[in-house]
Amino acid sequence: MEPYEHKILIHQPEVVTSSFMAEDEEDAEDLFVTAKERLLHVSQWASYFPNESIGFQLIDHHNHPVERSVRKGDFLKVTNKGIVCWLKVTAVIYDDFPDQNMESFSVEAWVSAPITEQDDSSYMHSPSLFRIARDGRELLAIFHGDKYSDSIDSAALGNICWKEWGKAMLDFSMVK
Repeated sequence: MEPYEHKILIHQPEVVTSSFMAEDEEDAEDLFVTAKERLLHVSQWASYFPNESIGFQLIDHHNHPVERSVRKGDFLKVTNKGIVCWLKVTAVIYDDFPDQNMESFSVEAWVSAPITEQDDSSYMHSPSLFRIARDGRELLAIFHGDKYSDSIDSAALGNICWKEWGKAMLDFSMVK
């Protein structure tokens, strides 16, 4: 009788938040729009990691690379040090709470390869959430995801410094 091999997935939640305080609420509202545009243009994310070999590519539901804002049904192809991770965008959400002077824009994505790619669905994953939020004068860039130490698919995401992503989303030094 062969020994039974049991794999245990180690769940490692990761939440990374960067923040920026605007001079006033009107500035914060304008800067939120800038940060939202950065969030939606996935193909430009690699420029936020100039010293890393990280690539982000937006792929439409027909499996074609596109240069546009992300949409539900698109795929994010993340390449990090030769490891490729595919994320399927399941939601693009705008929330506005004017009575609380808050708003947020989020992209939710699950690990999932397009049909033409090798898909190892033997791992259960939680969604990755990329969010830009404004609470009064404060702007936040938030990455929330799960890493599984035994999953090759998640390795590309797990080795990325999301703090740098968040800082880049909120770098307004070139904005007037």
